[in-house]
Amino acid sequence: MKRPPEYITERCKCCKREGYTRQVQHSLWTPEEYGHPVVVEGLPPGYEPMMASAGSSIYDAVKEAIEFCQTYKAHGVGFDFNDKLVLVDPYSDVAVVVKEWWRARYGETQAESFAKR
Repeated sequence: MKRPPEYITERCKCCKREGYTRQVQHSLWTPEEYGHPVVVEGLPPGYEPMMASAGSSIYDAVKEAIEFCQTYKAHGVGFDFNDKLVLVDPYSDVAVVVKEWWRARYGETQAESFAKR
């Protein structure tokens, strides 16, 4: 499914001109938007596979997945983010999903990771 493009009108960050319109960039792509089949290993039946775009954050990707599920009445969305599977349904909580993903990816909490920096 290809989502219709979304646009935001705001002040240009470069030239400071008012009324600058830009297209919203998505953190996740559907297979049709990506242009190739998206294979997500371990995806439960009924979940939509999606591809995380380069440079997206886990917070933005999870938030967008929840919005996608709610808008398009999807049972759930699954995507790989930094080699770990993320599963989201319409009732997921962003903070809980990110916390679980962080622990699976790094083996510690975010607070423990940030304390080491």
